[in-house]
Amino acid sequence: MTKLGILGLGKMGSAFALNLLSKGHEVHVYNRSKDRLRELVAKGAVAHPSPYELGKSLDVVLTSLTDQDVV
Repeated sequence: MTKLGILGLGKMGSAFALNLLSKGHEVHVYNRSKDRLRELVAKGAVAHPSPYELGKSLDVVLTSLTDQDVV
């Protein structure tokens, strides 16, 4: 199965992650706010400490960011 990551867990990124988790995918996540990470880890996501760590071993990373300044 494809290894999936989500960078940014606002409304859209969280919805992506929850939908993928509900379909049985292994979902890896990173977000600056740790509260969002904890919520998704409790539902089965795998948290990463940095965007680099998130992306280095995954097949696909979806980004859901507010603007280019957060990159």
